[in-house]
Amino acid sequence: MAVFTSVSEAELTAWLGDYSLGQLLELQAIASGIENTNYFVTTSNGRFVLTLFEKLSADELPFYLNLMAHLARHGIPCPCPVANRRNQFLGELNGKPACIVSRLSGKSTTAPNIAQCAAIGAMLGQMHIAGQMDSEVALHARHNSAALPQGVIHADLFRDNVLLEENRVGGLIDFYFACSDALLYDVAITVNDWCMDADGSLDAARAQAFLRAYHAVRPLLDSEREVWLLMLRVAALRFWLSRLFDLHLPRDGELIHAHDPRHFERILKNHIATAQAVWL
Repeated sequence: MAVFTSVSEAELTAWLGDYSLGQLLELQAIASGIENTNYFVTTSNGRFVLTLFEKLSADELPFYLNLMAHLARHGIPCPCPVANRRNQFLGELNGKPACIVSRLSGKSTTAPNIAQCAAIGAMLGQMHIAGQMDSEVALHARHNSAALPQGVIHADLFRDNVLLEENRVGGLIDFYFACSDALLYDVAITVNDWCMDADGSLDAARAQAFLRAYHAVRPLLDSEREVWLLMLRVAALRFWLSRLFDLHLPRDGELIHAHDPRHFERILKNHIATAQAVWL
């Protein structure tokens, strides 16, 4: 989340005229993140998050918005898109596709404990069940994962995209990397953030708590165990490369915070040096 496109209170008030959200009370820019422009919005009817999409086009966005609406209807604590008076989730604001979603409670953590890892493992399992798809997806560019369980994945479930209330998951946010892929890929992405020490090495206790909680909701297969270490490496490689891209080819923006790519370089090198990864 970042601010690339400015929105004034007057502009937002006019845009909100197409919604039944009451009177605008407060507009606050969200500085963190690197993908879209985001604001906290408070109206007389509640608290929301406004997003202006800087990369995704209006044609691409219905998948993500409909996914969040689907998950919210199935009890997954994620932002629920608000439809306008024409029953559409998506509008246009200052020349950018825009939507407004419910704001969730809780806060992110930089040092998850075992109970929190178990909570997010169970929640990811529930999300995968709610988003399960029957159709196969394209083969992974480098590895054949078509035989693994497939479905809709979050693909970016880092600690700053999870809101916690003590050891309970209060909400999942930022679904704009969601896609169809191997469910185990989503597990690997999440473990690579939630269960890592500062030096990029895997914390066995947190990883096992996460995997056991996930397994209790969606049982993992032997075929997934066989490629687990490889999946951890692929997930680490993805974020190493994406962070290198963001660092060296940044976009102009008012507020932007690039993540250090060396963190995932260390994680990848540790996975490569490991003969086997922590499992159940």
